[in-house]
Amino acid sequence: MNCYFDTSIYNQILDDPNKDKIVQKIREKQLTTIPSLVNLCEIIMTPDAERKQKLLSIYNEIRDDYYALKPFTVLLRDAMLAIQKGEAEIDVNMAVVEENTERLCRDALEDTGKGFDEYALKAREWLFSEYKSSDLPDAKTFFKISYERRMIPIWRKIIEGAIEGLGIKDLIMSDEFVLQTVTNSKSIWKYFLDTYLLIFHRRAMRSEGHGKKSNPGGADLIQGLYLAWADIFVIKDDKFNFFMKELKELQGYQKEIFTYDEFKEYLIS
Repeated sequence: MNCYFDTSIYNQILDDPNKDKIVQKIREKQLTTIPSLVNLCEIIMTPDAERKQKLLSIYNEIRDDYYALKPFTVLLRDAMLAIQKGEAEIDVNMAVVEENTERLCRDALEDTGKGFDEYALKAREWLFSEYKSSDLPDAKTFFKISYERRMIPIWRKIIEGAIEGLGIKDLIMSDEFVLQTVTNSKSIWKYFLDTYLLIFHRRAMRSEGHGKKSNPGGADLIQGLYLAWADIFVIKDDKFNFFMKELKELQGYQKEIFTYDEFKEYLIS
């Protein structure tokens, strides 16, 4: 089974008094830990040099020589091009050499979701001026409506806007192509768009818990697309953890969303 750790989990493993046993249990369970460039970049930015080296050691020990998953923008672009060509697989990992690490990290963490945040809040202002809050759909209804066939023209516009930013030109999109892009459980676009549907509902439509302090930030949200490869997703941050568990329940993901303590219980079971 494939396992993805939020970067904070590497810190928790390092600080765990039973660190060696945890690593051993990961091996015994035959879990394949797949890291991302986000993980690597956040570890590299650790200010304490000694701790950074220890984190890199843990990172390298449990990744089984797998290179980090590419930046999310590259993965989205490559996946879209593969869907267009009818290809099932894309090359998702990248070797990172010391000379280009700083540039890669700067580019990988550049999108923090600030633009989307502003968009959601503008939508909220309009919605609550036009409708009573009781008239707005709950999250389950909102997801159901969003993936009906009549929404294909809207999805088309969203995807066209996204792929333009990714530098993809001359993309021919049939209705079936659009549906496959947003619903296929093996498509990273599905998880990427699901994540932003839920944060949009939370920020724009809910009467409670819609503030920035109650929701994960963009740097967390972009990691949601790694669910395309992960059977187990381990998160420390409470806001991000609750968010991903709600998303799993809404969409029926066949994935495990764990806190670190829940993950340790899983290893022992």
